[in-house]
This record gives sequence, structure tokens and C-alpha cells, in this order.
Amino acid sequence: MQRPLLVLLIVLVAIVALVFAVLNLGGHATKAPVLPPQHEVANNGGPTLPPDLTPTTTRTVSTTKTPTRGPLGGAAQAMQFDNRLTGIVLNNLGAPVAQAEVTLSTMWTETMFFQNDVHDRTNEPRVRTDAEGRYSFPGVQPRDAYSLIVTHPQYAMKIERTTPVPETGQLDQPTITLSPGAVLSGYVKDEAGNLVPDATLDLDGEQYSGMSEAPPDRLTTKTEPNGYYSFNNVSAGRRTLNASAPGYGAIKVPGLVFEKEGRVDRDVTLKVAQLICGRVLGPGSEGVAKALVLAVGVSGTSQTARAQVEANDNGEFCFENLTPGEYNVVATAKGWSMPHARNNTRVSTNTSNLIIEMRKKATVCGNVIDSTTGQPVTSFSVRLRLWQGEGTPTQKVTEDVTPVDNAQGEFCIDDVSPSDYVVEAQAPGYAPSFSSNFTVTESQEVKGIVVKLGHGGSITGRVVDPDGKPIARARVVTHENDWTDDELTRAFGWDYPTNATMVDVRTDDAGKFTCSGLTPEMYLLVVTANGYTQLSRKDLRVGESGAVDAGDIKLAHGGTVRGTFYDAAGKPLLGGTVNLRVSEGEVTANYTTRTTEGGKFYFANVMPGRYALSGMRSSGVSANPFEEMNDSTTSQQKIIVAEGDTNTVDLHLTQ
Repeated sequence: MQRPLLVLLIVLVAIVALVFAVLNLGGHATKAPVLPPQHEVANNGGPTLPPDLTPTTTRTVSTTKTPTRGPLGGAAQAMQFDNRLTGIVLNNLGAPVAQAEVTLSTMWTETMFFQNDVHDRTNEPRVRTDAEGRYSFPGVQPRDAYSLIVTHPQYAMKIERTTPVPETGQLDQPTITLSPGAVLSGYVKDEAGNLVPDATLDLDGEQYSGMSEAPPDRLTTKTEPNGYYSFNNVSAGRRTLNASAPGYGAIKVPGLVFEKEGRVDRDVTLKVAQLICGRVLGPGSEGVAKALVLAVGVSGTSQTARAQVEANDNGEFCFENLTPGEYNVVATAKGWSMPHARNNTRVSTNTSNLIIEMRKKATVCGNVIDSTTGQPVTSFSVRLRLWQGEGTPTQKVTEDVTPVDNAQGEFCIDDVSPSDYVVEAQAPGYAPSFSSNFTVTESQEVKGIVVKLGHGGSITGRVVDPDGKPIARARVVTHENDWTDDELTRAFGWDYPTNATMVDVRTDDAGKFTCSGLTPEMYLLVVTANGYTQLSRKDLRVGESGAVDAGDIKLAHGGTVRGTFYDAAGKPLLGGTVNLRVSEGEVTANYTTRTTEGGKFYFANVMPGRYALSGMRSSGVSANPFEEMNDSTTSQQKIIVAEGDTNTVDLHLTQ
């Protein structure tokens, strides 16, 4: 299959999987397609796609936590990075902005973004700018890109993507400029024209409509005693207004468009609330406790409605603040699913006897044993992986694993949707291992699944420079043999199908490394070190025991590409995005950076090859994709990078 057709196929499958997941409100993803082998050279790491809306859960005998393996079954390493990400925040007059909050986030950096993705932002690094408007983040996990989210009460929120973050050195970001934003104001009234005081209004970015959690860019206010409301410093873009008040139905007003420092006037009309009440029932009229019930309004107007409630222990629920009209009502609950034919139950308000039928999801139970002794492994973690067929990599169902402590090595996994699976088990001192494949059907209880844990094999080697001298603290990461670092792989992130174990280690002072605890598989090593080009070594067959010697891995210094990026008027462009992408050959190393003061850009340690160099004037979540495409096409230049050479190339935008 050719690469373009494969990309189209995977995108279509992703869309179908998303629709299926939304309709089932938490069913597991369909099988992901498997990519064909690619060439061995790779570049940067990618983002992680979050788990399903209602992930599979594991029933444990004890809540004592045990050490877990990292993503893709790899060993969780406490890596230390000697780097620092810094920058400065100014206002539109060029003055420093003190006490602005700057958050380093992984949001808005994914190639694919799903509405039901759950982003835990509680542990994101946050700092305040000093009197000179400066901020600094030390010891940042290397990544292709982060989002810098900058907020201040006097300015509109600003979101900028970073340049790729290396493992060492100081990374100075282009200046972030804050400006006053737009204003949204109006009155909240009822159908009789009466003004509604103390109404609550939320303003969300339209791209987050339908999220199961509060959007990160939400602005909130309340109406004054005369029903008047106002939002100040609204960021440019499309937004949705949510309005609610006691005794009235909550409504949404989508499609509000904001320009920089513009003004939008919008009155909101609330209707007296009506009810939809009923029960969520399982087989035998058993109430489904704590079910989450969602009602989405069916409306042809510019105001829509959406609400959710939690059923009580008897499965009873009641929406008390619905705008009059028709609604699609669906339910989800851990361990339960709605029959497909009843996924959309349309009902009118003032209905008090709605019945939503649910079916029990399946349970998978089994044992984890030592493959050599046959004795139970008493402390371990398990999770399901989708089985794609014989000889095909599996795909994990959830990102997390749950620890189990049980003297007999017993486990049970609840809340399992119909599909084909294997069980993956992990335990300290063992390599991740898999059970035989099995099929789960609706409401089935699957027993007798056995996972035999072995100790796995290892890969050893040495990383050296062009003169054969050892390179200390080089980073060595294991991947499946056909892994390649491209946009599609980054989109799948850790959900990319694989049976390989990802281990992330550093070389010692002698340049030596050992990647241990590897599941038997064919492996690829990706080696990076500051001041050198990235290199990969593939076709390393790891068995159940013993070490595979990768020998000496020699890193080169590569070439340099530098220049200035000019806008259409011939002025150096600050904060533009410059891409260096392979145009010919088997190399897959692609590079991205942002222009600094004077429009300067710089790429070091570039892998030799033929490249297309291009620039785009904008970055961040509000960038216009058509504008970006035009910029990239009109500014593009072809260059050849050779070992040890420096290429100086200027880029120019056209009108």
C-alpha cells in the first residue's frame, strides 16, 4: 500500500472510531490499522493520545501500588535533563508584563485532537513573569513542541507553540506579545422580556465544544441586577456562549466570532425550565447506579441546549433545567453499555417516565505466573491490548496500568467491550508479557486467561563520536523495528500498535548502555546526544534471555542551516515558524524552529540529505491552515545539507 493511501485509510478509521466511541459513550476503540515497515532513521518524539471516555478498569485485591512499566510497556525511567526553556512577555506597546502566568502544556500540540480526550492539567508547570517580563522552566522533558499558555487579567490569553526542546542547553523562545482582547456584552432576558439577574455565563473556545471537562480557555461571569453581562479581553477566534439561571433551561449560543479588540453584542433569551425524568435499567429492571445521563437538544436555532446528570443508586435521574424542546438522551456507566439500536433516545421535555436500557459489559479474569517455575506472581499490573491478528502488533486499550497484589496471582478486568484481546502483564524483574488471544462478546464473563511472565532479553552497545571516542549521557530508546518518526506516528503517540518494550536509558562515561527487560521481538534503537545528529540501528532480534550486542554506534555532527525569514514587505519576521523537511531519499529527519529577534533561524546537527526549507508567519492554535499552506508553498527553497557544512539561506513571504 502506498503511503498517501495509508494515511487516508488511517484518518478514515480514526474518524469512524471517534464516531463509534461518541455513540457508545465510552466503548473501547476499534482495531487500529498497522503501518508497514519504514526506513530506519527517525527524529523527534511524539505526543500521547489520552484513553477512552470510560476506560477499562481493573479489580484489585489490594490498593498497594507496585512499580509500573512506562508507555508501550517500557521501563519508567527518572530521566534528568540539563536544559532550560526561557522567554519574555511584553505588551503591545513593548513594555514588560510582570506577574503574567505562563503554563507549559502539551495541549494543542497533537496532530490529532479528539473532543472526548481527557487532559490532566493539574501538574503542568506554571510560573510567573518577573518585573522584566521574563519566565523560565528548568529541566524540561524533551519534546517536539509544547504550548506556552500566557494569561494576565489586563490582556487576552495568548497561546504559542515552542520550538523543539533539546535535552541540554538554554532554549530562548521568541517574545510573546499580549494585547487587550475583544469585548462580548449583552443582556439575559426571559421570553416575556424580563431581565434575569445572577445568571451564569461561560465563554468557551468552539474547538472544545462537547468536551467532558471544562475547557482550558473558559471565561466565566454573572449578570448584574439589571441582567447585563460583559466579558473583557476575549481572545480572537470562534467561541460558544453558555448561559444558565435558576428556574430556566440552560442554553448554548455557538458561532460567536471575535476579532482582535473588536466588540460583539449578544442578548440571550432563557426559557422557563422543563423536566425529563426517568430511570437507567439493566436486565431484570435492575437500576444502574451512578449512571451518567446526557441530554443534547435538537434545535434548528442559533441557541441549543446540553445537560448531564448522575443517576442515583436506583438508576433514577431527572433533568430539571432544560429548555423546552426535543432531546437525544443517552447514558453511560462503568461496566455497562447501551444497545446500539437505542443509542439515541429522542424525547420531549415534560417527560417523566423515560426508560434507558443498559447491558452489562464483559469481565476478563485469569492468573499471572512465572514462566520458568509456574508459580504465581503475587505483585503485578495488567491491562488489555487489542489483538490485530497473528503476527500483527497489538494496541493498548488504556494508557494506565493498575497494580494488583494477590497471593494466587489472580486478576479480573471489568468494563470490557466486545472485541479481540490479549492481556498484558508487567511486574518488577520481568519483561512485559502477553496472554494468548481471546474474543469477548456482549455481557460475557471470560475466565482462565493465563499470562506467563519471563525475564526477557537485553540490548547492549556503545555510543561513540566520529573519532571513536565514547559519548557519555547519550540517550538510547528502544522501539519496534518498523517505527519511524513522522507526523502520523506522532499522532498515534504511545497508542501506536506494537508488541515491543520501550526502554529509555543513558550511556555511562565509557559510552556503554544496556536496555534490559525487553519482550522478545525485533527492535530498533534510536540514539540522540547533544551536538550530534540522531541515529538509529534496526534489525536487532531479542530473545527470551541473553543479550544482543549492537556494537559501536557512531554519531556524526551533521550540518548547519541558518538564515533570516522576511515578511512580504521585506521586514524580518519575529516568531515565524521555519520547517526543514526531507524532500528526497530515505531519511525521515524533519526539523522545526521559530524565528528570534531580527527574524533569525538556526538548525544545528542536521542529518545530511536533500531538504525543503519553508516558513510560515503564524503559529499557535489560532493559525489559519490555508494561510500556513500558502506561506509554506511560496517561501519554499530546496537545499542540500552535507556533513560539516553551513548553509545560509533567507526565506521570503509573498503577498
